[in-house]
Amino acid sequence: IFFRLGMNLNLRDEEEEPLPFEGIDKATTLHESKAFNQSTLDAKKCKSTLIKVLYLLAMGETFAATEATELFFNTTKLLQSQDVSLRRLVYIMVKELSTCAEHVFVASNTLCKDMNSTNDMYKANSIRALRKITDTSMLGPIERYLAQAVVDKADIVSSAAIVTGIHLSATHPELVKRWGGEVGEALKQRGVMAQYHALALLHKLRKNDKLSVSKLVQSVNTTPIRSPMALCLLIR
Repeated sequence: IFFRLGMNLNLRDEEEEPLPFEGIDKATTLHESKAFNQSTLDAKKCKSTLIKVLYLLAMGETFAATEATELFFNTTKLLQSQDVSLRRLVYIMVKELSTCAEHVFVASNTLCKDMNSTNDMYKANSIRALRKITDTSMLGPIERYLAQAVVDKADIVSSAAIVTGIHLSATHPELVKRWGGEVGEALKQRGVMAQYHALALLHKLRKNDKLSVSKLVQSVNTTPIRSPMALCLLIR
């Protein structure tokens, strides 16, 4: 009896515990985002607002084009902050808002600067975000930076660039094929995750040519496979 009573009390406590983001209002959150324009940023407050917006988006809240666009460009102003966790949220926001905001390609120059940063986290995240906002006509100027990133010494940067290549290969296969040498080098000399992504990209570019796939498998057999996922992909 006492056990059942205890279970009932625990269930009641769990049911009464409020959700952390319960009652968040879109209008209030958008008003809070005005703080992104302040000359002196409150990193903690900005992070709280970004998390609220991401929560609203995850819950299916819709933003009008004007709302999303204003929020997008206000968010990019936070890239001046050196707070690592805040910057990480900014990159996520840029990607999430890229589908509903207008003229997002304008922020490409800012992200290109981060691609040349000495901070590997900034470089990797800017590459991921850049793919979502870059206009087709702007791929040419950034192709060189992406190819260099494929062979970056930092595995996280190399992996981000290769995954970007995987996505771009669906619409611009000829552009990505020009990175063949760099991707091959990443397959042989980079870390576990980059090796897996490099093999995935090479296979995607050759999957319609059985002879080319066969040659890829033969060449990979002479390469030490450090990645379990790459080994699974090779077996497939």
